[in-house]
Amino acid sequence: MATFYAADIDWDTYDDDEGADNLPMEPIVLPEWMQEELNDRLADNDAGPIEAFPLEDEIADYLSDEYGFLVNSFILYKDNA
Repeated sequence: MATFYAADIDWDTYDDDEGADNLPMEPIVLPEWMQEELNDRLADNDAGPIEAFPLEDEIADYLSDEYGFLVNSFILYKDNA
């Protein structure tokens, strides 16, 4: 089963420099329920960045809920390892 993660996240920090310092800079592995859904829908995609993908809004909502800042954009990556 492939692993999906969000990377190159552009956080909307509202000029909150202190809050921005606490945001993760490394790729974030998505929760298991998203992994299962993405694997079902993107099983045929190669590893690497994925431009158009399902659950884009749900992933952005998850990241916002988890870290307390809105997300302007991110790149979804697939790792087949």
